[in-house]
Amino acid sequence: MIGIFKNTIKLSILVVIFCFASCFSFSQILKGIVLDAHTNSPIESASVYFDNTTIGTSTNNKGEFIIDSPIFVTSPLVISVIAYDSYIIDNPNSDIAYKILLIEKNSELDDVLLTYFDGMSKDIKFAQFRAQFLGTTENGLSCKINNEDDLLLRFNKETNQLKATSKNPMVVTNNSLNYEIKIDINEFVIHYNYVNIELSIFKIESVFYKGTSFYKTLDQANKTIKKQRKRAYKGSVLHFMRPLATDNLNNDDYQLFSREFLIDQSRYISLKKVEESNSIDVKMKLPLFVLYNNDLQTDLNKHIQKNKREKDSLLHERLQKLPDTFDIST
Repeated sequence: MIGIFKNTIKLSILVVIFCFASCFSFSQILKGIVLDAHTNSPIESASVYFDNTTIGTSTNNKGEFIIDSPIFVTSPLVISVIAYDSYIIDNPNSDIAYKILLIEKNSELDDVLLTYFDGMSKDIKFAQFRAQFLGTTENGLSCKINNEDDLLLRFNKETNQLKATSKNPMVVTNNSLNYEIKIDINEFVIHYNYVNIELSIFKIESVFYKGTSFYKTLDQANKTIKKQRKRAYKGSVLHFMRPLATDNLNNDDYQLFSREFLIDQSRYISLKKVEESNSIDVKMKLPLFVLYNNDLQTDLNKHIQKNKREKDSLLHERLQKLPDTFDIST
């Protein structure tokens, strides 16, 4: 459920529940109708899609939808439309004709928050959000949020947290990878160790995100775009999570470190299958560094050997500059 097209991602994963799409040799057809929970009237133009994929459709004027996928997908099915709370089906079943009732959002609290000053200016909050949500890599900087007015950002001085919600699904254009991405933010929190707004000091302890996304190719992808997408995927959060769930990190060129010490995945990360779901509950027992690509690891080890006195600070600095690196903290 996390945006995957960033080469360098610094995230703090408290609990990540994720699903992976699996493709088999048979197709999948899902049908249903989407209605207003209060009036029972059909909802037209609601987006119905498999999370984190390009497979989806929209409801017609009767609220009906059909998804005829050429491959079998085990990702959750998401139903999303402006002014309503999203609805998620964790294990969609082709044998069921779904009747989905959507609840209209309450916007009264949002109107109050828009007029409340929380100690951090709108420009600073948006800059912090963009840097952590989109990233500061080449791919991240190529992204543009088309409906920023729908974002609600709130800073809590007592907890040192910046929280983000959105009145409507966010629409992001990724020009580098030629995608338009619709994103439903369920939860987004930046937790700071220290904030000094006057001096522009923002020390981040952790970043947590939970949500769903639907990808739409803007134009037909050429060979260059396809290579860029593949390169962006390698080392991404989703790329890391898949071998993690199957205890296969070493075979996929990943290494886990606590400070500069190589560690065993099973001792520091617990995996638990969510009942009646294709999801995995992942918990980190302490802050970890995750490196992808052995060449980068060799270079890092040499760097640490030369700088033992400042190993902690230099390791953190070096990791921040390396591509295809994650900083994962509990």
